[in-house]
Amino acid sequence: IAKYVRSRNPKARLIGLTASPGSTKEQILEVMNNLTIDRIEARSERDSDVLPYVKPVNIEWLTCEMTPIMQRARTLILGMINELRENLVSLGITLPPVSELKKRELLELKTKMVEHESELGENVRLVYAIVNNLIRLEHMLELLEIQGIKPLKEFIVNMEILASRGGATGAIKMLVKNKNWIELSLS
Repeated sequence: IAKYVRSRNPKARLIGLTASPGSTKEQILEVMNNLTIDRIEARSERDSDVLPYVKPVNIEWLTCEMTPIMQRARTLILGMINELRENLVSLGITLPPVSELKKRELLELKTKMVEHESELGENVRLVYAIVNNLIRLEHMLELLEIQGIKPLKEFIVNMEILASRGGATGAIKMLVKNKNWIELSLS
């Protein structure tokens, strides 16, 4: 949108708001560059002009035991994550163990891959597919552990619908053909 507006009117003044501009200086600079932003103003809940509007929040964490079905789903998802992680490691990409692998690290890896695509050679598309599927699997794990089995099932159904359509990526098709995925979708 910013590029379109700039092409129509190079002197246009753009104003935007976001709650998540990025967590690193590089990410914020990338957003600024992509949107041709000259200046950023940031506020936190402790800033004097925001403080009067911040209401106290009381958070109460309730921990629940997973049902056997949830435990089985978690095991299947972790199995797929481990398999894909091993595939990346065999292609020369260093990753932490599955227990420490998080969506944030995968998103950062994806950003770094853009800079090093030439080093990946003929494996570049495969590496992107694997990383995208790892991000999906981490999301599924998050859905299961935080929201429960029903949101996970909805995600699985949506992915399978997407995979059955003509425009689905090879990564999604690869994921839904995984033996653990098939078992997960049938349970």
